[in-house]
Amino acid sequence: MALRVRDVMTSDPSTVTPDTLLTAVADEIIEERYSGVPVVDEDDELVGIVEVGDLLPHPEQVPFSQVDVLEFQGEWVDEEHLENYYELLQELRVEAVMRTDPVTAERGAPLGKVIRRLLEEDARRIVVLDEGEVIGVVTRTDLLKSFVGWP
Repeated sequence: MALRVRDVMTSDPSTVTPDTLLTAVADEIIEERYSGVPVVDEDDELVGIVEVGDLLPHPEQVPFSQVDVLEFQGEWVDEEHLENYYELLQELRVEAVMRTDPVTAERGAPLGKVIRRLLEEDARRIVVLDEGEVIGVVTRTDLLKSFVGWP
């Protein structure tokens, strides 16, 4: 019998809404040791995903320069003053950083196809849907656990 998404997914994942404060998402990610969280609207329909990397400043090259700086939401983040980065996050909400193109699969999808999609799209997780509702997540760790027989 071929493995299906439902056989390896983590059921009932935590979700956030677009208006959730980024600081609240960061707290949840740290406390629960998540690497990302699906974003749902008021009807619990998937609208995006926010991952750890979305909460961190990104290195950008200053136009017409060889200088690399850190940038977040259009603001330059001085490396020597990263502690002030927290202030930038205080009022920002998930909608400011979420990605609106999460990789998804239905729970009955063959696991082989899901693995292929993870690799092709360089995704870290696939959000599992049932009639549009988020019912699970399959992460790379979930896949590894299934391959090595982790309980």
